[in-house]
Amino acid sequence: MKTEPEDSTFFLRLFMALPIAKIGFMTGHRSFTGLDEGNLKGHFKGILLSTISRDVKNGVFPFAICVCESENIHSWRWLLRLLKEFIGEENKRYMFMSDRPKGIIGALELEWLGINLRLCVRHIDANFRRSGPQ
Repeated sequence: MKTEPEDSTFFLRLFMALPIAKIGFMTGHRSFTGLDEGNLKGHFKGILLSTISRDVKNGVFPFAICVCESENIHSWRWLLRLLKEFIGEENKRYMFMSDRPKGIIGALELEWLGINLRLCVRHIDANFRRSGPQ
């Protein structure tokens, strides 16, 4: 958990992943990892950053989340740095997929050098249809 300033009780970010999720991820996942974000609604506002994979039966396998103050390169870098510490690199090839949320491309380039990034065409198309050409 990160607070701001460091000696304060003001909540800034929280990373959560269970050890059993790491075992499942390392033994039964495919090298594909999806990254997504969503707005938290209700009394406590914020952003939920999530990481998911597919298991050997093609089921969704969520393994780490982050609750943070806003969606930006700093919060994505924080999540990706802790994710790398959590699962380790161990010379495995990982591929990340996203719909280009704010800051993710820059954060991946800084935290996971040489990583494969794929963009979700279905989400990009839906965003394009909703907002029109930029």
